[in-house]
Amino acid sequence: MKKFLKLIAPVLLVAPSVAHAQELVWFDTLVGSIQDIVNALVPLLVGVALVAFLYGLVKYIFAAGNEESQADGRRIMIAGIVGLFAAVAVWGIIEVLSGAFGINTGGSVTPPQPPSN
Repeated sequence: MKKFLKLIAPVLLVAPSVAHAQELVWFDTLVGSIQDIVNALVPLLVGVALVAFLYGLVKYIFAAGNEESQADGRRIMIAGIVGLFAAVAVWGIIEVLSGAFGINTGGSVTPPQPPSN
């Protein structure tokens, strides 16, 4: 019985939202707010990752004879590249989701348009 309640409780909590699917303004506002935050943070994160990559590159170049410093520079460069990828990937995912739900940056909703032939 407890297992059944654990499975049915989330359904009962979501049921009112599904019944009023046309009135999910809070969801559109939430996604719009997340998109605004991500759009503000992505340039900052890309800048930090780019600086980290360039710092690792400079450290790698200036440590020409020292293998340990070169390995450290290489690790910093890889972390910068991973950071660049992660920041751009998060930004892209948010943009795809907001486009799929028809949400503009300001949080306003535009209905999806049928494809034109």
